[in-house]
Amino acid sequence: MKIKSIISTSALLISLLSASPIASALSEDGQDVAKMYREQHELKMTKNSTKALYDGKTISADPYVNRDGRTFVPIKLIRDLDIGSVKWDNKKKTVQIKLKEEYLNRRIGFQAGNNYSLNSDGTNNTYSTIPTPFIKSGRMYIPVKEMSKLGISVSYDKGNLVWLWSEKVIEILKPEMLSDTSAVSFNVLYEDNIHTPQYLRSTGNGWFGQIGVAHVIEKNIKQGDKTFNRIHFNTTVNPGINPVTITANSMGSKQFEIMWKPEENIPITPDDHPYLDVDKPASKYLQLHTGETLTLSGAIKEKEPAVDYLTIYLNKYENYQFTPQSNDKILVHDKKFTKEISFSEPGYYFLNIYSPDIFYGPVKVEKWGDLMVEVK
Repeated sequence: MKIKSIISTSALLISLLSASPIASALSEDGQDVAKMYREQHELKMTKNSTKALYDGKTISADPYVNRDGRTFVPIKLIRDLDIGSVKWDNKKKTVQIKLKEEYLNRRIGFQAGNNYSLNSDGTNNTYSTIPTPFIKSGRMYIPVKEMSKLGISVSYDKGNLVWLWSEKVIEILKPEMLSDTSAVSFNVLYEDNIHTPQYLRSTGNGWFGQIGVAHVIEKNIKQGDKTFNRIHFNTTVNPGINPVTITANSMGSKQFEIMWKPEENIPITPDDHPYLDVDKPASKYLQLHTGETLTLSGAIKEKEPAVDYLTIYLNKYENYQFTPQSNDKILVHDKKFTKEISFSEPGYYFLNIYSPDIFYGPVKVEKWGDLMVEVK
């Protein structure tokens, strides 16, 4: 078993842990970092009319078309209503639709004259046939029944064709939280008609999360025509920058950051660590300038089995993700190791130290330490 495959798998696994109270010395403790709610939308279209009612306001819209007993709608409306993007391929006469995050990034494609919808790679979805899309007056029309695959319900009401859908909004109220300790708490406001929020925090080589069912601290909070609950989360963070994702079932996701710059040294491996003793650097959080070199050195404590190398995984923080940059083996001689690591670009770097592939007989890989480097 390769350590690379294990790390890749762990990055895809999310452990939803039951919440446990953590005392927090955070100066901004208890603030609402996000607000989650639904916005209901309605579009009313009248046959042969170039006007429609969108949330009660009149807009210009190409009319729907009845053909062979079927109703077809212009796909241009997806873009005009700011529901998502519409990518047109004039050569193939195909269109690919991708909805916004607020509509769960749903995707579907169509081709004029093709009675199958298209997958995101352009191949036919042969699960079932559909009424054939067509082009009229330079506009692509698709069967109205396919709108349900985009989360839009369509029906007739007194001769009007009515679209109904909901926008799932996550507002980040505080993009960055500053902490003076590893223990952090924060609140999320969520409308009472959506599922209980969750958070996921990056560990530098994966994510873990928490459901806060037991931490709903306030209910029936009235704001305008909506009713909210307030949920309280506790978590721990690493020194440096910590991306956090807020999400819920049937919702999208948004991110914010928790920053902890400890004033004291936080050792990479504590004194009681069974295998590894790192003497340089002295702290899990380090600040360097571009071009400076980090010296990573230490010793292996255990006599058996013989450890002849360690693996270092270096990830750079970009867009709320730690993106892999490199992985290198550090050779161990007489139970000691040293490695020089340089940084050519500014940013935050998360460095993970892993054991060899083989450890105590069976294949086993363990994370033995980590640190974050802020390069200025």
